[in-house]
Amino acid sequence: MSFYLVKRCFIYHTDYRLPVKGNSFGSSFAKINTKTLETTIVPLPDPAMQAYHIAVDSKHHVWGNLWTADRIVRLDPATSAWTIFDLPVRGTEIRHIALHERGDKVSVVVPVYRTSQMGVMTVRSEAELAALKAKAQ
Repeated sequence: MSFYLVKRCFIYHTDYRLPVKGNSFGSSFAKINTKTLETTIVPLPDPAMQAYHIAVDSKHHVWGNLWTADRIVRLDPATSAWTIFDLPVRGTEIRHIALHERGDKVSVVVPVYRTSQMGVMTVRSEAELAALKAKAQ
C-alpha cells in the first residue's frame, strides 16, 4: 500500500511526490493499493484538520503536519490509530515535514516559517517513557 495526501488538487505520493489529480483540502489521506489501484480515503480525526505535507517512516506510520492547528499527526495504518502531537508554540504555519531515522529513533523535523526556526521532535518509545516515569518517582 502507498499513502497519498489529498491537497490542493494534487495527490502527492509519499515516496516520489508524483502529482496526480485529486481532492482539494479533503481533510484526509488516500490509501492506494498499488497492485489493484483500490483507493481508500482515510479521514483525519477532525474534519477541521488540514494536513499540508506527509512523510512515511520505516514502520509505515504516516506523519502529517497540520498547518492550521500547530499539530503533528501520526497514523498507524495497521491499527487505524491516530496520535496527535501538539507543538509547544503557536502560529507556526508548518507546511513541510521530514523524518530522520537512526536505528529505532525517529525525529520529526518541521520548519517554523513565522519565526524562521526549525522544530525537531524526538519520539520516545514506551520503554523510554516508563524509565523516565520510574526515575521521576
